[in-house]
Amino acid sequence: MKLEASFRLVRSKRKTLGICVYPSGEVVIRAPERMSREEIWRLVETKAEWIGRKLAELKEEEGNLEEAAPKHRYFPGEVFLYLGGQLVLETREEGKKRPEAFLEEDRLVIFGGDGKPEQRRRVLESWYRKAASQYIGQRIAYYAEQIGEYPENIRIKEQKRRWGSCSSKRNLNFNWRLIMAPPEIVDYVVVHELCHLKHLNHGLEFWQLVERFLPDYKERKQWLFENGKYLRW
Repeated sequence: MKLEASFRLVRSKRKTLGICVYPSGEVVIRAPERMSREEIWRLVETKAEWIGRKLAELKEEEGNLEEAAPKHRYFPGEVFLYLGGQLVLETREEGKKRPEAFLEEDRLVIFGGDGKPEQRRRVLESWYRKAASQYIGQRIAYYAEQIGEYPENIRIKEQKRRWGSCSSKRNLNFNWRLIMAPPEIVDYVVVHELCHLKHLNHGLEFWQLVERFLPDYKERKQWLFENGKYLRW
């Protein structure tokens, strides 16, 4: 099956191949560092029908942002974005106890609850916020050591128009939905805000500092510009 799509290969310390089709139509292939290109494309070809189906579904949904953005009903089987991958929603033992969400392989599981969509939405958002706090906190610790700048406080919050922000009091804020983006995009926002601790502007010195730690920051920034609108419910 011949596919007309924009493919992007990302290698990392993982054991298996993963494929994610984004609402923008980009297909991201995540592969182990040592897997050969021949093996990668052989495996991609086995998923050609699935990729084609996903792209066809996206084409049917083309339109304005409201029409193209995912609209979840929080039913079992729905797909949710998480760190550049896709998780399938699963529900178990409804009515048993206070609901909680947890990650199990490639599934996002809600255990307990009344089965109502609004409750599921709240439970999932709570899980996403906690996951964002933990993951972003780890990436801040990693890059702060390299950059030599440390924030006073870190907050994960609801931000309608921004992915991150830095205050004059050295407080960093991050949009919890950022956890839906690929790891390299999360790193871009983290480095961006940490560099603001040294340069609280977007001048030449600021971007030079960002580039020192992320030479390909322009590509990451462009990805977020094009795909960020889809990282929402």
